[in-house]
Amino acid sequence: MKKGVLNKAVRLLYPARCPGCDDILPGASGMGVFCESCRGEVVLAHDRICFRCGKPIISAVDDLCRDCKSKEPAIVMGRGAFVYTGPMKLAMYRLKYSGRRSYVRGLARIAYTLHHKWLDSLGIQAVIPIPMYENKKRQRGYNQAEVFAEAISVYLSVPVYPKVLRRVRNTAPQKGLDRQMRQKNLENAFKIAQSGVKFDCVLLVDDIYTTGATINEAARVLGEGFGCRVFSFCICMGAD
Repeated sequence: MKKGVLNKAVRLLYPARCPGCDDILPGASGMGVFCESCRGEVVLAHDRICFRCGKPIISAVDDLCRDCKSKEPAIVMGRGAFVYTGPMKLAMYRLKYSGRRSYVRGLARIAYTLHHKWLDSLGIQAVIPIPMYENKKRQRGYNQAEVFAEAISVYLSVPVYPKVLRRVRNTAPQKGLDRQMRQKNLENAFKIAQSGVKFDCVLLVDDIYTTGATINEAARVLGEGFGCRVFSFCICMGAD
């Protein structure tokens, strides 16, 4: 009874909000993760996607996106839940810069539901979030990739290892950089920081996948450091 009262009080103080528009959801999120209006505009990343990284592709004949065709990625395979367009662009902005960590639980539920067969088949031993530079994390108060990793780990029953990988350079924001500049920006940005652990298969988690530069540089470091297979999973995928 006490737990029920506490949960009700929490919902009243912190009502569920639609990630797309940030409006309060009626009936304590009884309508689901998104409001009715945004639900019709959200696009899931499950149809016509790159076989390797999971990015949505336009071509009806190609199985790989431009990035995976031009350079073999360091990940074995990757997937994501939403196409980075429409309401999801604002959702990701608020998640990063407006403290809307509350979005993640619902987004993770959709992400896992969409790709649970794939995720459950991988034999993942560790969920590793893309790290933020420590000073930046202190300023923001949290790492959104780590919050998503924690939510996904619950469904997988696999522990999160947020300290295995460290960001040792305060890299410039990837947004606005071309493909070549993105890769250059991330050179030597990550380092294995936790010894005494060994993995054969890990899930590398981030919020947004666009060209794959961040994921692949981190996957390269993990693969070289542990000799493990690295799969990736992101909330949003940029279209090819």
